[in-house]
Amino acid sequence: MADGTYQTPEAGLECNFPRPAAPGEAPALMEHTDVVTFFHEFGHVLHHILTRSELATYSGTSTVQDFIEAPSQMFEEWAWNKDVLDRFAKHYATGAKIPDALFASMTKSRAFGRALFTQRQLFLASLDLEYHMRAPGFDSTKMVEEVMKQNSPFSYVPGTHFQGSFGHLVGGYDAGYYGYQWSLSLSRDVLTRFKSEGMLNPTTARAWRDAVLSKGGGEDERAQVAHFLGREPNEQAYIAFLKGQD
Repeated sequence: MADGTYQTPEAGLECNFPRPAAPGEAPALMEHTDVVTFFHEFGHVLHHILTRSELATYSGTSTVQDFIEAPSQMFEEWAWNKDVLDRFAKHYATGAKIPDALFASMTKSRAFGRALFTQRQLFLASLDLEYHMRAPGFDSTKMVEEVMKQNSPFSYVPGTHFQGSFGHLVGGYDAGYYGYQWSLSLSRDVLTRFKSEGMLNPTTARAWRDAVLSKGGGEDERAQVAHFLGREPNEQAYIAFLKGQD
């Protein structure tokens, strides 16, 4: 600011979580998927409020579009860590923590359907890019059928118009839907350092804060990740994740 002070960022989350029961009955109980969603969105909050950028235009989550999801996708992993869950995920009546056997089953089932989900993401990303690269005048429905043949194990259903409900075609994502998988690749790579040094290691967390969260879009985002990792990012961790090995 003009007087030399720093304008403190503010953030709020508005989420569709379960409502509390009537007074005197069971409290609002979140499923694990709700917790993962909360950690994801809170990852955006951390990126926003920990910024130390000089200019608001490049602060916090004001990064390039294909990086903005990386910090939040990465923070989901804390909701899959037993040490983290044991700090708060307890039975509301007995105080019992999540049983080890149940947690093991949760972790084992996590990769179920990941291949199909990823194929669909590739279909969506490819369709988005094709729509934005083709010269105007093409049949958008035929384009759906064409891209599905190339990227999906499922056949196009005649008479349907999926593109009419594909909200990410506009609204800021324009030709950028591929960023979800690109940022996921970056986030899985970043996690390799946390998993090596400890998910709750304060030194590692501080390094992440200083190298990435504080920078916003004021510096090249790939360079931020490279600085944190001490090397250029690669896709090895992402491929292991797709294979269910991580």
